Amino acid sequence: MKEYFKKRNFDKQFKNLVNKLKNKKVVIYGTGKMFQYALENYDFSKLNIIGISDYKYKNSQSGSIDLGYKIILRQDIIKHNPDCIIIATQNYLHIMKYFIEGYGEKKVLPLVEKSFIELVKEII
Repeated sequence: MKEYFKKRNFDKQFKNLVNKLKNKKVVIYGTGKMFQYALENYDFSKLNIIGISDYKYKNSQSGSIDLGYKIILRQDIIKHNPDCIIIATQNYLHIMKYFIEGYGEKKVLPLVEKSFIELVKEII
């Protein structure tokens, strides 16, 4: 995972993300290895994270705590009115599409942006 982040210059991406989302309510979608690595190595306290969500929480109780954050069920994200949903998965295109279609004007961003070539390979 360390190489994945390094290859994508995540230090710079994270600083830009923090600056872009200053004073914004954020929900993180995707809490697997990638997010856990980022959480262990970057200061997420700089973001106003109102909750985390993931498909694996489908049988969890909304409001429970995992990784130090409140769990928000995927279908309940809109009720919390986030300013941004950050997709914290390596293969994020289909998940971004789901949220963009379902939440319209809500801002949806990947945690780690890929190069254009990587995105093309993922689509093909």
